[in-house]
This record gives sequence, C-alpha cells and structure tokens, in this order.
Amino acid sequence: MKKALIRVMFALVAVFALAAPAFASTANTYTMPDIGTAFSGSLAALWTNVLDVVTIVLPAGLAIMGIAIAIGLGKKFIKMFSRG
Repeated sequence: MKKALIRVMFALVAVFALAAPAFASTANTYTMPDIGTAFSGSLAALWTNVLDVVTIVLPAGLAIMGIAIAIGLGKKFIKMFSRG
C-alpha cells in the first residue's frame, strides 16, 4: 500500500513539475476578465449541449422506464390474483 502511495505521489510531483513552466510562461498574458469571459462562455456552451442531449434522451428514457415499471407491476398484479 505504501509503495502504491509513493508511486502516486511521485507521479503527481512529476506532473506538477512539468506543468509549472507552462503556467509561468510570460508569452501568454491573460487577464482575469479574459479568463472569466472564456470560462463563462464555455459553461454556457456546455449547458446548451447538455440541454440538447437531455431533450433527446429524456423522452426515450422515460418511455423505457415506464415500460419496465409496467412490466414489473404487471407481474406482481398477475401473481397476486393467480395465487388465490
């Protein structure tokens, strides 16, 4: 267990050490409003995509779930009256 934890910690340190120069670079001078605008724009696009997928999947999912519930309740109903 300790060896696995040490391996994971070493991998994380290596990842952060390799990523640090990319964040420290002065070639890209982003300001916080630029980052905030980009982040809010990407979240709005993500939300739109999620809603598009939900409007496609939800009706089919509800129909499938309704059929599954109807079959389950139908089996119970038939068993209840067939036992006497």
